[in-house]
Formats: sequence, C-alpha cells, structure tokens
Amino acid sequence: MRFINLKRSRSTALLSAAVVAASGIVATMGVSNAAVTLGPDRPADGLPAYIVDDQGLAVAPCDTDTGICGGAFDPTDPAYWDAGGAAGPIKLVYSVSSPAGGRIARFTGSALTPGRYTIKDPWGTVTCQAPGGKMDCRLPGRRITTLLRSTPTPRAGFAGSPNSNRTFTGSPTGFNRVLITGPGGFQASTNRLAITGLLKANTAMSSVNKMALTLGNGRKTTAVTRTIRYASFGTANAVPTVRKGGTNPGAFSVRDNCASQAPGSACSITVKFVPRQNAGVKRAVLTIDDNSMAAARTVTLKGLGTR
Repeated sequence: MRFINLKRSRSTALLSAAVVAASGIVATMGVSNAAVTLGPDRPADGLPAYIVDDQGLAVAPCDTDTGICGGAFDPTDPAYWDAGGAAGPIKLVYSVSSPAGGRIARFTGSALTPGRYTIKDPWGTVTCQAPGGKMDCRLPGRRITTLLRSTPTPRAGFAGSPNSNRTFTGSPTGFNRVLITGPGGFQASTNRLAITGLLKANTAMSSVNKMALTLGNGRKTTAVTRTIRYASFGTANAVPTVRKGGTNPGAFSVRDNCASQAPGSACSITVKFVPRQNAGVKRAVLTIDDNSMAAARTVTLKGLGTR
C-alpha cells in the first residue's frame, strides 16, 4: 500500500445519491495529502481497490449495490465513504472519494442570523460565515482521516446506510456528534448521520477503547479492576493479542477474555491492580495488536499504590 500524497488527473463530482437527496446540495471533491492509505489500483479503471483510514477501517468503491450505495454512483468515478445529515437548520455533508481519496466537508443553511458559526465535529473545530444569513461553507481537503460508522450497522458488510440517520462512532477525538454555535445564542447539534461505505471483503477490522486507565487512589488498599472493550466490525474474524510493557508491567495483572471475534461481536480485556502490593506510582503500557489493517493500539496504565 502507499500513502495519499499522489496527484491524479481524474476529477470527481458525485456524492451518494441518498446523501445528496437528503441534504439538497451537490459538492465537488477536493484532494488532500493526509495519511489515508490506498490499496492497489483496480485494473479496469486505475482507481484504488480500497482505502484504509488511520484506524484500520477499509472501504471499497461503493458502486455495485444500488440498494445501499445509491443509484447515481458512477463505477468509473466512485465514492468510498459519505456521511450526511443536519444539525438544526444547517445541513452537513462529509465525503471521501476518488481520485486519491479526495475528501470534503460542506455546511449549508439559510435564514440564519448573519455572523460567524463555530462547528465542532468528530475531526475537530472549524468556523464558517453566514453573510446575509446564508451559509455555504466548503472545506475541501479537510483532514477526514478516520471514517465514521453507524452503531449498530444496519447491514453486514457496510459502514452504514444512506437511507437512515443513525448514531455513529469512530471519531479520532472521541467526540461522536456535531455541535454548532453561533450569533444570538444559536446552538444546534446532532449525533445521527446517514453513512455510506462498503467494507472491504474478507478483512478483519476492530476498535479499541484507548483511554488511559488510572487504578487506585493511593489511600484504599482493595484491588481495583478496569476493562478495555475490544469490538470486531469488519468482514472477517478479528484475533487480538495483548502484551504488557513499560516501566512497571509486573504491577498490573491482565486477563485477556478475547479470542477470535466474529464481526459484530465484542469482548473485554481486564486489568487488575492491587494498591497494597505496589507502593507509590506504577506505570505500564498495554499493547493490543490483531490481524486487522490497523496499527497496534496502546493503552497507558497508571496505578496508585498505598505507602
């Protein structure tokens, strides 16, 4: 695979038919040099057979199943992933499409109070203007490096459905919603989007709760346990492995309750710390690797023992 620092002559001008219909807008794609990874070219048209986001979610061109990809897809110029919806009166479209994984974010609205609007979404915070009360804010090349997926996914093998707005997950910041604030106390939000994305066939994909864990408080002596959730959502079984490292790995006991996880299943990894056996501050790192296309995930452990 190669990274997305390419230039191609092809242009794109299609979003998912369902997303466009839902949002009432049309946008053209912009090309970005962010680190989304490309698979090998398809012999028929020279376009990537799939793209992989920075967490190992792999999507293929969604141009074969009109029931869930939308009937307007052009097989020679496919979209790989779309998300669309609305936060109050402001319509939202995010898309990753060819060539070379070009991506865009676009926000539109009318009859708004003129001024500046702040939009916090799964990838960060941006600002858009609404001169004369009309917003048409296009952000080609937005760093959409982590793709979202519906929870639950309405159909196996897909990241979502263009026909239903559903709650989603996948934000690299942990903020799985869109919050918009603006002049005169304006505030609107949503945690539901219509998402299109065909998952790469026969490919393990997984998600891991990577939040750092602090066990104990330095006063109580009773053992403390925390769990890390591991979820499989791809098109093949995910098989994780867990190992300890860092400064004080022996201060933490780890029970790996995961084996081969079928798509749609989840398991837990339990971490235990006994304060009375570990005086002071103990630190370790838990590394969770698997057979997916994602890099190994790490969770930082901190134990506060009694003196």
